[in-house]
Amino acid sequence: MTADEFADVVLSRNDFSGQSIVLVSCSVGDDRASTPFAQLLANLLGVDVWAPTRTIWASGALMCNISDRAFEDDESGFFKRFRSVL
Repeated sequence: MTADEFADVVLSRNDFSGQSIVLVSCSVGDDRASTPFAQLLANLLGVDVWAPTRTIWASGALMCNISDRAFEDDESGFFKRFRSVL
């Protein structure tokens, strides 16, 4: 799904009123990309979007880690805020 398509879904929801969005999807805030998906979405919606910069690793014990390697405390990933630049 493209950022444009996702923005259309968000805008079609009755419960969206311009609040910030948190994306829980692997690497949609990857700061190594020229323009991360989360930044595109923030620009399209005019809201802050929080997104993980790397892969999200989750276990059955409700543990979560954002990194390049599964459950290693390498601090390579985090949730980053993307602000609309429009």
